[in-house]
Parts: sequence; structure tokens; C-alpha cells
Amino acid sequence: MHERAPFHIKALHGFTGSVGNLVFVVFELFVLFFYQRVVGLDGCLVGLAIFISLAVDALTDPVIGEWSDRLRAKFGRRHTMMFGAVIPMGLFFFLQFTPPAGLSQQGLFLWLLVMSVGARVMLTFFDAPAAAATG
Repeated sequence: MHERAPFHIKALHGFTGSVGNLVFVVFELFVLFFYQRVVGLDGCLVGLAIFISLAVDALTDPVIGEWSDRLRAKFGRRHTMMFGAVIPMGLFFFLQFTPPAGLSQQGLFLWLLVMSVGARVMLTFFDAPAAAATG
């Protein structure tokens, strides 16, 4: 018979899932508006950057998940990746919403693309091990 997990363990596992949802909401609802209306990047380029970042995310998810399954590290295979992803993920998200002034359309597109891909990959480094740990 399986033992029931205490409430605080369930709450912590729920928190790890909410991180991914929060990122999704912020990214999907705000990036298009911010880059198109505030920064002035053409909407088609914003959509293209988001599409490419999603495609890269789809390719990196299974690779990072497999790596998480095979990792042997001091803090464990899941926690090591999760701890290591937090600061870079925050940095990518901060930089994503602070593009340098004076960039051309191409420069803004590349900035958004690199920061979006970086943020999504770092989210995967956090989220994939977290999901595996709860599964």
C-alpha cells in the first residue's frame, strides 16, 4: 500500500508546476504586446521569434529530460538541474524585457529570439526535472 504524501510535500510539488504556468502566462500574454507596442518591433517578427523559441523548446525538452534521468551529481539528478536553472532563467527573463535602446528591427528580433530561447531552455532545465521528481 502507498503512503500518502504530507500536505507540505504536495504544496511544494504544486509550486514547481505553477512556475511553468506563470512563465507561460507572462510570456504568451505580454511579450507580443510589449515588443510590438512598447518596443516597436514588427508583430510578424515577434510572432516568428516566439515560434522559433517554441520549436527549439520542443526539441530541447526530451534532450534535457533524458539528461536529467542520467545525471549523477552531489545534490541529486533532479535538484542539481533545478538549482542551476533558477538564476540563468531569471536573467534571461529580465534581459528579455530590457532590450538595449537603439536596436534596429533585426537587432530587436535577434535580442528577443536569443532571450526567448534562453528563457525557455532554462525553464526546461527547471521544469523537466521537477515534473520527473513528482512523477
